[in-house]
Amino acid sequence: MYRTNLEAEDSWVKHVNDEGEKILRTKAANWFVGANIPGKARALLTAPDSAPVMRAKRAEVASNGYDGFVLR
Repeated sequence: MYRTNLEAEDSWVKHVNDEGEKILRTKAANWFVGANIPGKARALLTAPDSAPVMRAKRAEVASNGYDGFVLR
């Protein structure tokens, strides 16, 4: 089992939010940001990065010994 530590989680959420601000999807009232649920805070469902960027990030995390993860 694995979990992220709080610092890694906060860093990832910041990354997703920062990248999300660059795309139109976060500006519209749609299900992808939770706008279809009254009272729910809007948040991007997934990172808007391209597949190559995500693969590079996964490779970076793996090559650093899964830094930011707690493996059990």
